[in-house]
Amino acid sequence: MTDIEALRAERATLVARIDDIDDRLTAAGQAPTMTTDDVAQYLGVGRRSVRTVAARMGVAPVGRDAQGGNLYDRARLLAAAAARPGAGARTDLLPKK
Repeated sequence: MTDIEALRAERATLVARIDDIDDRLTAAGQAPTMTTDDVAQYLGVGRRSVRTVAARMGVAPVGRDAQGGNLYDRARLLAAAAARPGAGARTDLLPKK
């Protein structure tokens, strides 16, 4: 399997996980988006840091709320947060892909 095929397979797995998370959240009656305040509280970062932290995780805003704040796709954000390395992880020591 080439690197590109491996990346495509990994992407397909992540998309399936995101869809599963989205289905479970919808079934639980939760909104499909999170406000900046929701994201800040969930990630444990300051409100002003949300856009930067989300961008580093590869999650872009999907819209704006009535007050003009960013809205983020809940399923994508939760999946990206779950995939983050833990505190103190030495990601610089991982083999290059």
